Amino acid sequence: MEEKDKSREQLIQELEDTRRRLARMESEGSERQVMETVLRESEERFRTIFDSSLDIILIVDAESRKFLGGNTVAQKVLGYTSQELRNLRVMDIHPKAEVPRIVDLFEKMIRRETFVGENIPVQCKDGRIFYADLMSSLITLAGKQYLLGIFRDLTEIKRMEDKVKRTEEIYRTVIAHSPNYIYVNDIKGYFLDASPALLAKVGLSLEKLQKRTFLDSFTGDNLADLSQAVEQLKSGQAVQNLNIRTTTARGEVLEFEVNAVPLFEQGRATTVISMARDVTEQKKIQEALEKSEERYRSLVNNIPDVIWTNDSEGNTIYISPNIAAIYGYTQEEIYQGGKSIWLERIHPEDRERVWQSFSSLFTQKSPYNLEYRIQREDGNWIWLHTRSTSVYEKAGITYADGIFSDITQRKQAELALHESEEKYRLLLETSDDMIFSVDFLGNFTFVNRALEKQLGYSREELLQMNGFEQVHPDDRETLRQAFLRVVENRRTDVREYRYLTKNGSDINISASASIIYGKDSNPVGVLGIARNITDQKIAEEKLRQAYDDLENRVTQRTLELTRANQGLRLEIAERQRAENALRESEAMYRTLVETSPDVIALLDMEGRILEISKANTHAIGFALPEQLIGQNGYAFLTPDTQKEAYSFFPKFLEEGSIRNVEYQVSQPDGKILTLEVSAALIKDVDGKPKHIIATAHDITEKKRAEEALRESEEMYRSLTQA
Repeated sequence: MEEKDKSREQLIQELEDTRRRLARMESEGSERQVMETVLRESEERFRTIFDSSLDIILIVDAESRKFLGGNTVAQKVLGYTSQELRNLRVMDIHPKAEVPRIVDLFEKMIRRETFVGENIPVQCKDGRIFYADLMSSLITLAGKQYLLGIFRDLTEIKRMEDKVKRTEEIYRTVIAHSPNYIYVNDIKGYFLDASPALLAKVGLSLEKLQKRTFLDSFTGDNLADLSQAVEQLKSGQAVQNLNIRTTTARGEVLEFEVNAVPLFEQGRATTVISMARDVTEQKKIQEALEKSEERYRSLVNNIPDVIWTNDSEGNTIYISPNIAAIYGYTQEEIYQGGKSIWLERIHPEDRERVWQSFSSLFTQKSPYNLEYRIQREDGNWIWLHTRSTSVYEKAGITYADGIFSDITQRKQAELALHESEEKYRLLLETSDDMIFSVDFLGNFTFVNRALEKQLGYSREELLQMNGFEQVHPDDRETLRQAFLRVVENRRTDVREYRYLTKNGSDINISASASIIYGKDSNPVGVLGIARNITDQKIAEEKLRQAYDDLENRVTQRTLELTRANQGLRLEIAERQRAENALRESEAMYRTLVETSPDVIALLDMEGRILEISKANTHAIGFALPEQLIGQNGYAFLTPDTQKEAYSFFPKFLEEGSIRNVEYQVSQPDGKILTLEVSAALIKDVDGKPKHIIATAHDITEKKRAEEALRESEEMYRSLTQA
């Protein structure tokens, strides 16, 4: 295992092993070799921790305020090379307006008045500014005093907090200005919030409403329906069209139709957001209608748009006069036209089906109930819904009575609604990405604004283009073949390719392609959802180059140290220098470990904790490190995380290290923490695994912020969908 993969506590243990070997080697008269070995190992260990840290680490000369150096993360985030950093001073990496405050903080840290800085603005080489928390410690190198600073980037947490805040503002704006009746309850029924429109409707202030539960306002006679709805919401299911009756503060009885959606916290339904529609007048009208229907049920129960009587041959014996308004032919024309004026004008695709069903009505007494298309007298096509179950014989002739309705508008609305919902659902759900559709030749038929912006073409220009024209020549044929497979197999395909923009530059795109279906479920084109991953590709390449550069520099440094050590002699002065260098390196190493905001632990191969950093045990719920010594580290993991850790252990032994794995830990008080863990094996001189050194970074707050953002967005989405 390479030194750069080791973490801090592991290196502490190896340092102790090295010191014991030093004593043994001194007893054998090999003092010079011991000093050389220890010094080299100490420097390599410090460099490994320094460069493997997930935080930015910078070392500053206390007197000149110039940087001695920074770790790999510092160089990557700030955008400076190691040489460029050494040419900068403290004030050079902060906005000019903040320099006086930063310098004052630096001086206080030098005087040991403080060791912590919060919300520090840091300016990168490209001018970008991010905010970080700072932990510092004074160290001594070669007799000079330096300040070691560890910066933790707060950008992602701030971004999520800002997004949550914006979503909350949108939610508040909708609540405050919506003409609809919107309210929020906790899962026990207590009111938490309500729109002004609802408060005005029921005649209560928000403060008074918050002292009441949902049941306090319920005066209806459908308590069983309400109880069922409550249980449904508790189980995480939405409720639709629930009828609620309530009495206002003025004594007025109102009827509402309610749609409710549960919101979740840690997997449980904790809050309910509801949208109510006042149906009081509608209910009154409905009750009046029901009374009217009761009085005239015998007359109007089955009155259709058109009533007809036909014989078994299809000739019309009777048809109601309003046939002309629907079909365009008068009663007399239909009587004279016989079977042909009906059957022959049915759409060819429906004719056989209609005639078979009509014949079965007479021969098998089967229900005659179907929808079909027929051509009006003016040539337009309409949809009819016809039905009959009554067949009888009179004077030796069999007849059937039936009714049909004109359902043309309903059919058109259903078709338009289906196509609209299918198209815009896909677009709206992924509106942050580049969205486009093409026909089966690859010609653009739809593009969104994100695609216009990324490619630099206007919508009009793109709709005149073929999607393959601007694909990078090296990728074009491969993409064309993938497109044909999507069309042929009706399967979604995801791939990366390069696309040429209007200004001639190329961008890297990750895109998925899937079939769009139109009416009658026929495929009408291909939908593409793409994302610009150019920055990601550039970052990956820069990271690879940085790693290669670091490897070369480590190799060069190792060679230099080897050559320098060959010239060492056993003189007392050289030995003293090596001992001083060892103590300074060890002090720097200890300082870095003890001031790190992460938890660092040394475990044996069974998982028992041998050592743990003193300053950070509180992060996992323990006041003193002594409480953890001797305990098995796996015991603090949640059951699911334990299974994952045990199953992953053989792979860990094989590879020698893991990085940035998320584990959940149970604190003594029952709270669950989410830790980001990196670990590495410590091997003895024979190369056999001896210990495990692990570094754990608490990302619980980050996870909660992500959960809060998701819940806030879900609340807003639920509100808009309701």
